[in-house]
Order: sequence, then structure tokens, then C-alpha cells
Amino acid sequence: MTRLAALLGAQILTAPLAVAVADPAALPAQVQVEVGSAELAAARADAAQAGSVLAAVWTEILVGAGVRDTPRAEASAGAAARVVAYSDSQVTACATLGPENAFYCPRDDTIYYDEWFVAAIRAIVARELETDGSLAVPAILAHEWGHRIRARLRPDGDGIRVFAELSADCLAGAALGQVARRGGMMTADDTAEATLAIRLLGDEPGTLVGARSASWSARPEAGDPAARGRTQRGLTRHGDPDERVRSFQRGLRHGAGKCMKELGPR
Repeated sequence: MTRLAALLGAQILTAPLAVAVADPAALPAQVQVEVGSAELAAARADAAQAGSVLAAVWTEILVGAGVRDTPRAEASAGAAARVVAYSDSQVTACATLGPENAFYCPRDDTIYYDEWFVAAIRAIVARELETDGSLAVPAILAHEWGHRIRARLRPDGDGIRVFAELSADCLAGAALGQVARRGGMMTADDTAEATLAIRLLGDEPGTLVGARSASWSARPEAGDPAARGRTQRGLTRHGDPDERVRSFQRGLRHGAGKCMKELGPR
């Protein structure tokens, strides 16, 4: 286990699960992975450790960015989010979640994740990279925590889901970069595990939203992280794998200030 993985924690989950992934550069269109008790337990342990670490680093980031006097922002950083694991389905204050999902609900300030799904992502990452995969689950939770921070800094939203997703990826990268600075060097294995986990969550290339409400627009706002080329290529729901990786790496390399700047005026 690497130094960063040790800081986030890892240990030791029962049913086979097939997960569709979208990684045209390296993986087949469909990946089968067996998730058992050992994989589930490891994912649970990673999630438990990641929650407290992410709370600590976001306190540091937001205080350092000068937003400590903003009650909503301070609340999102100064206290750990409630993190709830579920199987099959979960009723939340925002919606009923189905399988293969991870979601932040601002109405009850809770991050929910399908434990079989994140354990499968962890297993795929470990198998493909021949590592322990211990940064996969923290990367997924860091993305959801990014939604949490974004909800505080941009409570009015921008009406376009993919922009929120890519912004959360950037904030996830910034958080893991801050973890690395607190606990030592982030190794190549650490970076590869987190990056592949984010890549696996991307939409398949060419998959566009089928219908848009009146609040949706194909025209990006100035300063949006996904603005370049978006008008010509259309909108996916979550960003394609390459877009998601670029946003994640932007935060990892440049820090939260870069991501927050792209959020625009609060």
C-alpha cells in the first residue's frame, strides 16, 4: 500500500456484478468482475477512512481560499458529510436511487453510494493496474464531495448537468492533491488508480442527452471547464471519459483555486 493509500486507509465485501465501463483507450466495452465479501469489506473500509480525511482537507482548502466567513461554505468543510452505503435502492430526500450509483443529496447533506458498484469499480481498477485499487473509492467519494462544495459555493447552479459533473471532478482532483500534500508524495500508482476510477464513470463517447428541459442549453457559459468544443459536439450527461480525466487532472495539478475560479461569480 502506498503512503497516500495508507493515509486514506484500506482493509478488507457478496454477489457477482457486471459493470459497463467507457474507456475506449484501454478497456473493452463490457467488463465482468466478481464482487465478494472481501471486495465489499475493502471498499467499505476505504470509504470510512476517506470521509474523515476529505472533511479535513476541505476545511484547509476553504479556509485557505478565504471563505471561512461564509456560513454555507464553512458548514460544508468543517463537518464531515454523512456517507451512506446502500444496496439495490435507497430513498433519499432528493430522489430514490437505483443500483450502480453514487450521489450527493443537498437536501439532507448526505453522500450515498451503492456499495456493490463502488466495490466493482475498485476491483476493476486493481485488476487492470495490478495494484491494490485503494484510491478508487476515495476518488468516487471525492467527486461527490465536490458536488457538496459546489452546492455551497454555487447554490443556484448553472442548469447544465455535465458542467456540474466536470466541476466536481476538478474539485475531487484538488482534494486528493491536498491529501497528498498533507501525507507525502502521491505515487504514480495512486494517480493511476484515482484517474482510472474517474474515467470509468464517464459516459460512452457519442452518448448525448435525449431530451433537454427549457433550462438546458447547448451553449456553454464563459469560463466553464467543458466550454471548448461543447457547442459543436453536444452534451453528455456526465462528460465522456477523456473530459472527466482532464477535469480531474486539472484539479490535481493546479489545486482548488483553479476549480473555484471556473465556477464563476458566487
